[in-house]
Amino acid sequence: MHRFRFKIPLFPLEILLTDNGSTDGSVEFVKSHFPSVIILENKENLGYAEGNNRGIGIAQGKYVVTLNNDTVVEKIGSINRLNISKGTCILA
Repeated sequence: MHRFRFKIPLFPLEILLTDNGSTDGSVEFVKSHFPSVIILENKENLGYAEGNNRGIGIAQGKYVVTLNNDTVVEKIGSINRLNISKGTCILA
């Protein structure tokens, strides 16, 4: 159900998960397996755009990459190839 493989990035990276009121246990899964992920828990489904906007509002990075829950980054290290050295937030 969940497939995660992370490669240590070449630059500072913030990973932020915006949850829109899910009840499938995904928040608990991320908390227990990826404690460095920042989780913004919305009490209800605000929709993709509003969820992203709220996440972007608390992101600390200079650049933000948004990914939907069905996104697959095919090549490990693809984020590193962005060649950004001043901080990036991955908003999932």
